[in-house]
Amino acid sequence: MLALLATLSLAACGGGGGGGGSSTSTTSSTPRTSSGFTLSGSISVPDNAAVDSDTNDPLQVGWVRNDTIATAQAITAPVQLIGSVNRAGQGPTTGYNYTNGDELDVFSVSLSAGQTIDLGFVGDVSSNDLDLFLFNSSGSTVGKSQGKSNRECITVSKAGSYYIGVQASSGYGLYNMYISAPGEASSCSNAASSTALIASGQLVAKERQLSAAALSIGEDSARLGRHPRLLEVPDGSVLRAMGVRARKHNETLSVRLAGLLANNSDAAAIDARMQREIDTLSYAKHLSQSGDYDYVEPNFLMALNYTPTDPSYAPQRWHFDMINQASAIDRINALSTAPTVRPIVAVIDSGIVTDHPDLLGQQVSGYSFISVSTAGDNNAPGGDDPSTRANNPVWHGTHVAGTIAALSSNGLYGAGLASQALIMPLRVFRPGVATTTSYDVSQAILYAAGLSNGSGSVPTRRADVINMSLGGSGSCPASYADVITQARAQGTIIVAAAGNDARNDLGTSVAVSSPANCTGVISVGALNAQKTQAYYSNSGSNLTLAAPGGDSSQSTTGTGYPDAVYATLGSFNAKGVRTASFGGMMGTSMASPHVAAVMALMRWVNPNITPSQVDTLIALSKITDDIGSSGRDSTYGYGLINARKAVDEAIALANGTSTAPAGIIVASPSSINFGSTTSSATLSLQTTASTSETVTSIVSSSTAVSVSATSIDSSTGLGTYTVTVSRSLLATGTFYPTLTVTTSARSFVVQLSVTKAASSGTSSTANFGRLFVFVVDATTGNALTFTSVNVSNGKYAWSISGVQAGSVIVAAGSDANYDGDVCDNGEVCGQYPSLGQVIAVKGDVSGIDFVVAPTGISSSSALSVGGNALSLRNTP
Repeated sequence: MLALLATLSLAACGGGGGGGGSSTSTTSSTPRTSSGFTLSGSISVPDNAAVDSDTNDPLQVGWVRNDTIATAQAITAPVQLIGSVNRAGQGPTTGYNYTNGDELDVFSVSLSAGQTIDLGFVGDVSSNDLDLFLFNSSGSTVGKSQGKSNRECITVSKAGSYYIGVQASSGYGLYNMYISAPGEASSCSNAASSTALIASGQLVAKERQLSAAALSIGEDSARLGRHPRLLEVPDGSVLRAMGVRARKHNETLSVRLAGLLANNSDAAAIDARMQREIDTLSYAKHLSQSGDYDYVEPNFLMALNYTPTDPSYAPQRWHFDMINQASAIDRINALSTAPTVRPIVAVIDSGIVTDHPDLLGQQVSGYSFISVSTAGDNNAPGGDDPSTRANNPVWHGTHVAGTIAALSSNGLYGAGLASQALIMPLRVFRPGVATTTSYDVSQAILYAAGLSNGSGSVPTRRADVINMSLGGSGSCPASYADVITQARAQGTIIVAAAGNDARNDLGTSVAVSSPANCTGVISVGALNAQKTQAYYSNSGSNLTLAAPGGDSSQSTTGTGYPDAVYATLGSFNAKGVRTASFGGMMGTSMASPHVAAVMALMRWVNPNITPSQVDTLIALSKITDDIGSSGRDSTYGYGLINARKAVDEAIALANGTSTAPAGIIVASPSSINFGSTTSSATLSLQTTASTSETVTSIVSSSTAVSVSATSIDSSTGLGTYTVTVSRSLLATGTFYPTLTVTTSARSFVVQLSVTKAASSGTSSTANFGRLFVFVVDATTGNALTFTSVNVSNGKYAWSISGVQAGSVIVAAGSDANYDGDVCDNGEVCGQYPSLGQVIAVKGDVSGIDFVVAPTGISSSSALSVGGNALSLRNTP
């Protein structure tokens, strides 16, 4: 019986931005020898990758302190940087920094107005605390972020040269720092001032008023009715004695030469001013936590601005904008009568983190369909993901569910494409196991549609939409064809991922994975941020349409983040307790929920729309944007899903009319990051819905940037353009030119960012520090061997010999904190091939090329294969 069950894998996505799709490596016919075979390839990193120059890794190439103005590490923005800071005696006991500490990292950078410095760090905030500071060229504080959470941020208000300080206020932290292009960052409540922010060495404090009983035992009577006082901050030696973070460097200058500091631009004096202001802010935080004061704060010279919203929407914007989601929501919000019946989307996947704050109130009861299990994990009510830290989960189902229906505008994490929808979590994967069966998936489909199934139960209300971000090879099994037909007859719309094997129609093979290749299923391929086919995406004659799936090897949208799809995740704290998280993945697994969310929006405005009506709208290209060859093609199907068009058509069907409000012209992506090596990029101008608006001009603000038409409609100006940068016309540095798009109705700006390195040409300075490359037994999950490599021109070339014949996986990651575990939260990681696939070693294998990217500060920790974390401590 088991031999007859088709096995499936999660439709490959790279957890935390690494891995993702796969490409085919070449196996030679080299005869087997006792010495084994050689595996080789290269590892790519995003063009704006950077690493703190004094991590805890003692073998880091070019290791040098960066804890003062004089030793500040120069970086360019946008950037994604990994680093670490720690107080002496805190953090991993091995490596450079445990004994003496690395309490402050200082970076020098040129920034423009509207850029945001976003710092996330790993660690239990009850004992570990990192703070973020921004200093002007004179060493005066112009921005600060001193919260007690794992995120700190500062938005820049004025262009200039700055120093960024990352401080270990207590404990230890492995951190990721992102700097965006202007206006393209996450929401941040801390705005930098254009002048000095605080009066150095001064605090404003109000002591806590004591009761009469307290006064009777000898307390100062002046403590009754206390008014705010101005406090003087002690010098560094006194602060250190109190346990407050303070520097020894330049202490004499910082305490005794205040008059000199006011007029001296010498590096030592600038550093002393910076250190004194850090001491001021640290002392304020120390006193405010003592319990003796109602409040303690710096003596501000300028107040901060606050604009709270979903803090992590910025990295989501590119994939929201690509499908015109905001315009669709505007259309829905403008309806005279608001819809009332929330659509239900069944997510057949690995279960979800049901207590994630962004998914609370966004669910109906789920079910787990596990028919074959030796671990007591069988069919049972509930769709929670029961994974433990030992399972090293990627939180696939949680990410898919959050993409569809995460709460929006609640000030937490990111947003969902269709927050109006409810998720029905249907779990078909066991923790730590990347395969399920067609039987379990079929039973979940029947359950979602409200039909009789093996569980003996049905939901209170059937699902309106089913999303399946999973897939197996081969043609559509008969069991799938049967249950899909039944579910559609109930009125349920079914969406599935096309798969990540980079397959197209080849001979008689079926390129699109099943169940995506089954009749009646909307099969979804993946696009990158440039609106072209993602390198890993399957396509072919069975492909229905395309949606954003991401490509973590690039960072082109101006946010500083990799071009992944961002949504809800889970994580574990230091005690192994499951917590909420947020991060990026890539794959057709991520493209499929974009379409499922659009189907939910259609059901929200028209609960009676049928699967057949949706099929017709797709076939008539009424809810997609045609990309690629004119009309339907094997690369993109009927084109890119357009949420606004879909909502308009659903409303029109509900009202019996085809009249819909006119759309507008928008750019995709809304910003472009060329980094230091990319010289051209694609810009698409498209409409959110039918409109008479036309493009009249595109004007660059810089002579170094030109725009030419690639494939456009000559009458409307809509289509794709090529934006080209001539760095020979630029000086060394980072620049933020703009493109002004003027239409017949309005004008808008596309933000660009371009870096010209000091050494011109195509060389890359991208660097994530030393990486470890593992060959892992695909059956046992045990590491067979590993090597360490360093970067050269933005890539890590690697080669490992002595590998015996068999099935293996190659994985790579960093160990910046030098604790022996690779791919901890905040470090970088990736693997090849994608989840559920292996490399068959029969000879030497070359061309094993893949990408690594930061895991994020709250992603599932430690890269694992077969449930085993990769560790340098127990590897051969």
